[in-house]
Amino acid sequence: MQADVKGFSALLKNIKKPADGFKRIKLAVLADNATQFVVKAIKGTGIDYGIDYDIFEADYDQIDVQIYDTGSDLYEFKPDFVLILRSTQKLVKQFYSTQTAGRSSFAAEQVQYSLNLYWSLTKELNCKVIVNLFPEHNDGVFGNYAAKTNLSFPFQVKKLNLGLMELAQSNRNLFLLQLDGLVNNLGLEKSFDPKLYINGDTVYSFDLLPLLAKSVHDIISAISGSFKKCVILDLDNTTWGGIIGDDGMEGIQIGDLGIGKAFTELQLWIKELKKRGIIVAVCSKNTESIAKEPF
Repeated sequence: MQADVKGFSALLKNIKKPADGFKRIKLAVLADNATQFVVKAIKGTGIDYGIDYDIFEADYDQIDVQIYDTGSDLYEFKPDFVLILRSTQKLVKQFYSTQTAGRSSFAAEQVQYSLNLYWSLTKELNCKVIVNLFPEHNDGVFGNYAAKTNLSFPFQVKKLNLGLMELAQSNRNLFLLQLDGLVNNLGLEKSFDPKLYINGDTVYSFDLLPLLAKSVHDIISAISGSFKKCVILDLDNTTWGGIIGDDGMEGIQIGDLGIGKAFTELQLWIKELKKRGIIVAVCSKNTESIAKEPF
């Protein structure tokens, strides 16, 4: 669990707190799996950031019904954001139901399906659409050969995620929830609870839910203009190892050996932030002339 992300039980307690004066955002959640816990996690996360999420939760597995019927409750709700959550568990069932001859085009058809959903929504609503990338799942049918044939499910999932990323680049109101990354970082065993899935068709574990909710909130906040614009660094034992005023240029730790590697790689990452427009600043107690020497 990330340090700045509360556990699911803490988010449930947040829901009981008053949201008087909070900014209100209307969010619709549609999914092919149970979303009761997802909705609670998002609402609880919003409280921590001064956001009152007014959420329309579609009935179970009603994505098409809600989106393709312009008289549905979804369109009456008029959301600012629509979150479409589709699971790898349901995706693999669709793949297995596809004739072998058509499996090579499975990813392309799924990308087109997502585009059709997006077109239908944005034609009728002034909203932003968030769809998830799919956590990868090796079903073991082809073993290691799965990466060598486009008829395997792992191959098609990778192709689908790439297709969705390309889709988001060409459609300004389409955004991606990197659910695959969240699962990779947390680990599959912690991200998926078989008991929850079998008994309640819930595909997100209680460990994953807060991370998912925070990511959804971060996407909405960034779209709304609230995002981090500056990173402020200390120098000693942060930008480099050691204390420049005591250790001198020869004594600080930097480079590709030992602990210095960690500081070098941090610097490279910070430079990438600068290239994308993030302001980089320094806050240090060092004498200015001494602090500038390593640069």
